[in-house]
Formats: sequence, C-alpha cells, structure tokens
Amino acid sequence: MYRPDRIGPWPLCDIDATNVWTPTATMGTQSAYVANLEDVTEYTAARTRVFSVGNVAVGAAQSWCVGIKIAGGALTDSPNALLSVAGNIHYTQAENQGQVFAFIGRGADSSAAPAIIPTWFIPVTGVAEGTQNIFNLGFSTTIVLGDFGSSSTDLVTPLILCIGALNGLGSTVNMSFCQGSLSIHRYEADIDTFDPNR
Repeated sequence: MYRPDRIGPWPLCDIDATNVWTPTATMGTQSAYVANLEDVTEYTAARTRVFSVGNVAVGAAQSWCVGIKIAGGALTDSPNALLSVAGNIHYTQAENQGQVFAFIGRGADSSAAPAIIPTWFIPVTGVAEGTQNIFNLGFSTTIVLGDFGSSSTDLVTPLILCIGALNGLGSTVNMSFCQGSLSIHRYEADIDTFDPNR
C-alpha cells in the first residue's frame, strides 16, 4: 500500500498564481543584508511566491537577497513558534566563485527593501557545478522559533525568509537566468488538505 506523508512539513504551492514576481536589486554588504520584497504587505501566517529575474549584477563585496515576510511578534508573549520554511534558487554565473545561502530574520523597518536584523542561517543543500558555473540551492524544514539565547528584548517586527547571494570578489558578477521560490508558514492552525476515507 502506498500513502504519502500528509502531515508535513511541505512547501506551500499556489500553482494557479498567474504572476511571477521580478525582484528588485537593492544591494546589501557582506555583513549587512537587505531583503528585496515584493511589497510592504505584512501577511498573517503564510506566504508563498515564485520569482524570476533575467540578470542581477552583484557588485564587489555586495550581497543580493530576495525574501517574503509574515507578521512577527514578541516571542516572550506566546509559546515557541513552529515555522515551516522552504525555498530554492538556481542561476548561472560567469564566475565560479560566490556563496548562496538561506536565512530568516526580522526587518528593521516596514519598507519593501528593509535591512535584516538579526539573521539565523537555515541548513540547506547547495551545489556549485564547477566549470558549468551553475548554482543551485534548496531547503525544506521546520524551525522552532523561541527564546533559546541570551537576548534581553524581543523585537516585534515582521519575520522575513530570504535566499541570498554573496559576491566576495573584487569585481561585479552577473547572476543570469535566476529563478526560484519561497514559502513560509507559521503554525497557528492546521491547513486543511484532502484526506480520503479509510
């Protein structure tokens, strides 16, 4: 008998969404990331988007990040939160040096290109395909978000899930044919899915 795992976590997919989002290209630095968001809307508990951009020119010692956001909230005011996160990105690059990574953090403000403070890096599977200069990254996991460190004050700004690329070279690199997707779900209630009678 075959039965898929219906519990999850699984990426959220809206296959009927007609618009593919083209991110902007506001750059950050090697140590200060800026999230390029689709809009300033603060979504409640779930968000999923597909993005595509023909070319992103990332300057020397710069970073480029694309993200989606949901409402935040102080963690001391509620039990630890479960966040299911998933994403992927693939692109080509003439130079075979660079870093691609995923992280979650809080936006410093409510703009469409906020600085991200602080950041927590997500375990990913990544491949840089040597002489082909093809970069791939993917992840799908659940994070327990809570007060496990020594922070004294919880922020209440939105939670932002990002994929980022970092250029550590001394000249501009071009990320070409860049496509990917992101999804985030803060577990506040079950998501209903079809469950056949057994």
